[in-house]
Amino acid sequence: MEYSLDVPGATIHYRLRGDGPPLLVLGGGYANADTLAPLVDELAAHYTVLTHDRRGQARSPRSGGTASITEHAEDVARLLSELGEVPVAVYGSSIGALIALELTARHPELVHTLVALEPPDTGLLDGALRERADADLLGADRAFRESGAMAGLARFGAFAGVDPRDREDGVVLEDPRERMADLEYFLGEECAAIAAHHVDVEALKAAPTRIVPVSGVNSADLWVRVCAVELAARLGVPWQGVPGAHNGDMFRPHAFAARLRELLAG
Repeated sequence: MEYSLDVPGATIHYRLRGDGPPLLVLGGGYANADTLAPLVDELAAHYTVLTHDRRGQARSPRSGGTASITEHAEDVARLLSELGEVPVAVYGSSIGALIALELTARHPELVHTLVALEPPDTGLLDGALRERADADLLGADRAFRESGAMAGLARFGAFAGVDPRDREDGVVLEDPRERMADLEYFLGEECAAIAAHHVDVEALKAAPTRIVPVSGVNSADLWVRVCAVELAARLGVPWQGVPGAHNGDMFRPHAFAARLRELLAG
């Protein structure tokens, strides 16, 4: 079922699918409420899955506010309050992981379990690796502004280790040109929000939420993987592996859903 919720400065489009305890899924990149449909279809047999279009995406028009991670987290908090069944389990990937972590830091009473895939917070890194990560984010922004959205997406995908060949049989990939407005919004505004945001580790440590940082088993030595490992170390919890790489939830939905269910169950 599809719904909309008026929030300060925007109208948020969202979907509910399945039956069972509530699970909020926050995709990475320019994902909207439908992008992770194959994963959600697997999960919907066990959960009531909430997905949404972020403020500023085509189906969630805004009249005010920003693309900041904090603003997105507050929108999600309003959605959960509308749902009325809290606390919930949350899965977030990339920018979705940053939003989920900010949600948990600001509203720990809303989240009982959080699985966070490779949150791209350069503040979790040190030295040359942080310099490289900052340069990568700036490079994606520069490529977008100088050569267009497809160039910016390619630059982002390169440092995030996005490899469309690493996918399950039958997975059909979306043509990004079909959602150019959302892609341009992500590259033009949300990438800057990623670069500006840093996880509130102390607030997360104080939260009662069970937090599970995860990384793709194929993410190798990518700095986004190191972010997950470092977050786990700072929280004093073990990090876990999940199928695929930074886009494993999209490219390997069957295996990813099975592993996510294990992690959510504890």
